[in-house]
Amino acid sequence: MRKIRIAAAMILWAVMASRIIAYALGTADDVVSAFNSMDYDNSESIIEAFGDYGNTYLSEEEKAKLASGFAACLGMNNDYEISVSDNGEAEVTTLYKNSLNAEVTIKVITVTRDGGLYKTCQQSVAVNMRLKGRTDCAVTYKNMVSDVFEANGIKGYVNLNLRGELPGALNYYERNKAADALLKKLNAEVVAENRDNDIFTVYAYTEEIEEYITSGGHKVNINIAEEYDETSDKTIIYLSTPLNNLDY
Repeated sequence: MRKIRIAAAMILWAVMASRIIAYALGTADDVVSAFNSMDYDNSESIIEAFGDYGNTYLSEEEKAKLASGFAACLGMNNDYEISVSDNGEAEVTTLYKNSLNAEVTIKVITVTRDGGLYKTCQQSVAVNMRLKGRTDCAVTYKNMVSDVFEANGIKGYVNLNLRGELPGALNYYERNKAADALLKKLNAEVVAENRDNDIFTVYAYTEEIEEYITSGGHKVNINIAEEYDETSDKTIIYLSTPLNNLDY
């Protein structure tokens, strides 16, 4: 059954090709529209996903086919690198491509545990897709990654992160003003927040976005985070849905 799913991932691109057009012709997502209403420098999109692929054993060849099939569904040609590493805790098959417009990493992660007479393995898939200087097709690719997860029975999450820069180190008032402007654009209500200088993050919910997660009995589908980069002297603004799980 697992091998059938791997094959399905490889042929799913034919379906995805028509869906790209459908998404591209649709109206912009509210999150992207809100983000683009602000004047940021060096805007980009990051689709980040992680999911459980079950506990069926996969050979190195099968894991490479799974990663390359996923890449095909995202419209990638064969000009990428596939490598295998083992850090003692997990074996990772990594597909990597860095081009002028995007940087994509697809990982198949295998954790093997000794269960006595038998060894068990847990397969996971992780995706990180950075669209350089672009937000217009962010929703399209987020939906595509979600579709591939669903088609292959991968249970997990897919996050859309929009990243922009503002010059200099914003003061406390300016940081709050930037976050509140995004919340207002999205008609979002704050669920939880920490607006300290070192850790600035806001969790909110808006009915204008169907997707959400539940945390502490509250719906959350908007995450705003801010940080200051001393090297570039820029304040980095992240607008994510439903959550930001990036290292920042």
